[in-house]
Amino acid sequence: MSATTNPPGPSPSTAQAPIVCNNFIQGIYQPSSSSNPYLPVISPVDGTQVGKVCISNAADVDMAVACAQEAFPGWSGLTMKARASIMFRFQHLMETHAEELAQLVVRENGKNIAEARASVAKGNETVEWACGLPQMAQGKILQVSRGVTCSDMREPIGVVASVSPLNFPIMCPMWTIPIALTAGNCVILKPSEKVPLTMHRVAALLHEAGVPPGVFQTVNGTAEAVNGLIDHPGVAGTFCFGCVMLPFSKFMSLLSLAQSLPCLSCLNSGSSRTPLPPSLFLPRRDVCRVLSSGRACRQSGKQDE
Repeated sequence: MSATTNPPGPSPSTAQAPIVCNNFIQGIYQPSSSSNPYLPVISPVDGTQVGKVCISNAADVDMAVACAQEAFPGWSGLTMKARASIMFRFQHLMETHAEELAQLVVRENGKNIAEARASVAKGNETVEWACGLPQMAQGKILQVSRGVTCSDMREPIGVVASVSPLNFPIMCPMWTIPIALTAGNCVILKPSEKVPLTMHRVAALLHEAGVPPGVFQTVNGTAEAVNGLIDHPGVAGTFCFGCVMLPFSKFMSLLSLAQSLPCLSCLNSGSSRTPLPPSLFLPRRDVCRVLSSGRACRQSGKQDE
């Protein structure tokens, strides 16, 4: 399996060239180890093929998780201030390349340019917020009664996965990635196979900002990649968005992991409701956040596998 050591991603001068979207693992772009053919990425703007994305298998997930586990001690061992400094550099790179990223959103998702620019800006707002975590996430000790104290400590949990939808290629992933990274976790992103190009470029920007190899990675693909991340014993937490259409059986399988996963976050959209039976779910979880909002989508006829 060949690998590219320098991950520059698409640049404004080559923005119209079809993009080959490989996995970003251990700080390099590399194709899937599977024999699956690449899926075309079709622009809803004019129906042209703007790229192709590799389809990962369980072995690719295993590789990404192993690399993340190897990177976790060093990354979590940094001070939060040191990790936030890297996020500051990433925030600056997001601003510098904002127009390039917005054009990618237009090409793969079909939003108009004003909405695309706004989605990049809103995503970068979360990066800015994450830069303030050293002040907001400090531990504290409270005296709750005479002779009784309560300690509040925030610690990274390990390798976390984020499965993002197609309707906001950059804004939705940014709801999870900068916060999880600044908190000291290692993140594996599975972007929608319909719109993988923008986050393919963002992976290179995170690398340029100074995020070490293995700390942020992408695994592209369809159901096999999602199932591999959800079921993997080395993944300590999972973020799922409402637009990601999980079969009910798989969702119940995800719930069954409640006794072993420290964190599951389901970010839901109004048109894709996620059932959360309290008797099955809430008593077993340390954290469960369900956020509902109206869905906005500019991709006619597209749906995640």
